[in-house]
Amino acid sequence: MSGKLIVVPNVRKLPEGEFVDDTKAKAQAEIDNPLIVPNLDPPAASTMTKILGLETKIAKRTAALLAYKQMTSDIEVARNEITDIMTDKWAGQIQEAVAGDAGKVKALNFHIKNEKEEKNLVSVTNSHPQIDAIDYGPLTHTLHITNSETHSEKLPDDGFALYIYEFFGAVEPTDIKMMELLGRVRGGKYTNHFTPDQIGKTVWYALVYEPKTAGVEPELASKVKSTVV
Repeated sequence: MSGKLIVVPNVRKLPEGEFVDDTKAKAQAEIDNPLIVPNLDPPAASTMTKILGLETKIAKRTAALLAYKQMTSDIEVARNEITDIMTDKWAGQIQEAVAGDAGKVKALNFHIKNEKEEKNLVSVTNSHPQIDAIDYGPLTHTLHITNSETHSEKLPDDGFALYIYEFFGAVEPTDIKMMELLGRVRGGKYTNHFTPDQIGKTVWYALVYEPKTAGVEPELASKVKSTVV
């Protein structure tokens, strides 16, 4: 064998689980064979502590994601239960009690079927796109986006589309110019794809409407922080 022997760890691009297993094996091998490289810096024992700490963080993140998904499901169940009370129980009782008095219906904050109500214009200046939920998949985030006022996927009356931006970093970006444009969509769902080297990184999202009329300044949505899994 000719040439100089070059030692490499080959850990940088490993998937998260393989990274933990491989680095633990390396650290343990150093602990078991202390005479091969005396006075290794930093010591194998302290490096093993860091690896075990990483493993704990990953486990906590997994538990948090599962709890988030369960809470989202619980919220949907609770919402459906309350909707059933209002629709199947209260509405009929109120209709019987008010005996045709529309004023009493409005006093109870209910509505009358087929009655035309004044509709306030929902625009890019008095509403913004917001992320209601994120579905986490292997190397993907699926964003569920609604309007802050209507809580539907529909664009504002004067909205043409919405732009989606991302930013990687622990500190929240202060200017949308710091963020990368992912794309422009008209619907309320967008799937963002990641590369393996982005696993575990913190990603920020920001959304902004594109108005139909030139010169109109839309409102920037609140930013959302998440983690790549």
